[in-house]
Amino acid sequence: MVRDIIRFGVIGTGGQANSVHIGGIKRCPWAELVALCDTNEVLLQQRAQEHGIPADRCYRDYTQLLARDDVDAVTIGTPNNMHAPIVIAAAKTGKHVMCEKPIARSAAEAQTMLAACRAAGVRHMTAFTYRFVPAVRFATHLVRSGDIGEVRTLRSRRLQDWGLRAIGWRQVKALAGTGEIGDMMAHRLDYTQAMVGPIVRVSGLLRNFIPERFGPDDQMQVQDVDDWASAIVEFSTGAVGVYESSKICWGMGFYASSPDDLDVHGADGTIVYRMQTPHVLRIGRQGGSLEEVPVPEEYLQPVGGVPGPVDGNPLQTFRYNEIFEFVDAVRRERDCIPSLVDGARTQAVVDAIVQSSDERYWVDVATVS
Repeated sequence: MVRDIIRFGVIGTGGQANSVHIGGIKRCPWAELVALCDTNEVLLQQRAQEHGIPADRCYRDYTQLLARDDVDAVTIGTPNNMHAPIVIAAAKTGKHVMCEKPIARSAAEAQTMLAACRAAGVRHMTAFTYRFVPAVRFATHLVRSGDIGEVRTLRSRRLQDWGLRAIGWRQVKALAGTGEIGDMMAHRLDYTQAMVGPIVRVSGLLRNFIPERFGPDDQMQVQDVDDWASAIVEFSTGAVGVYESSKICWGMGFYASSPDDLDVHGADGTIVYRMQTPHVLRIGRQGGSLEEVPVPEEYLQPVGGVPGPVDGNPLQTFRYNEIFEFVDAVRRERDCIPSLVDGARTQAVVDAIVQSSDERYWVDVATVS
């Protein structure tokens, strides 16, 4: 059975949730925005006005939103420390859940969330946005279909110049769990595992180079999480990966203008992805040179083939497609891709890298069922 309209509540209405979650819901013909929740009253009222949500559908307490009978699904874009209690409560009320990454502050916490969703029989999704970049989708297809042969090595880097400005709750360990590794590297750990297979062993190093940052009022705010992260990993296939992610690379740009690269080297060829060209890959063969290959049309479209989200800036439009995936999975009663299983598996890799950095040795990654 295919359901009609999926009615959404959005819990946490900050920048990512407003731009991507609500942006996707409003563009999806099978979704309707019903209710909003945020602990920040001023922000909540601002979002309500922006999106035409009446006051009686706006809440500061997420349990009140979850009590609504006209909400089928929720997206969760709160600080990381609130992900687990909200996901578990949402599952118990029968709501399908899409949770921002990292879904938890530890793999054990992620497992409790996954268990709650399974027990309740609700659909669950991790908002790994970069899975939906057209070039990443196409590269994943090529790797998994054997186009470049068995993968031997890959290199991922995400380098940004954030300056000295504060990063809000993301720079506070009690709220975020980790810093750069959970914020940006987690995306790359996720989609490379989707391409190559599970990461089973890691050697990592994290650093906090800037322990204080300037807040909006020019007052210094403590940062007690990593702002630079690196890892060497072994995949179950025998492939090796090298990752670097940073917010302190001066002059490298910010957000979509900064380097976000992946190079994958197989026995029969190489695939090169650059975020700045999300509709193009470069592919090379032994003895040859890299040649540009356009991403086929099928990888530009969201699930369901509705063309709307393709219109506009390609560095933004792919982000809406995670909502289309979530909605389609709920409507057709199938598993979401990526699900909380993927979120938990990536969190297990993050945990292992943190342990490796702390203890200075290789660490095996815990298995997530």
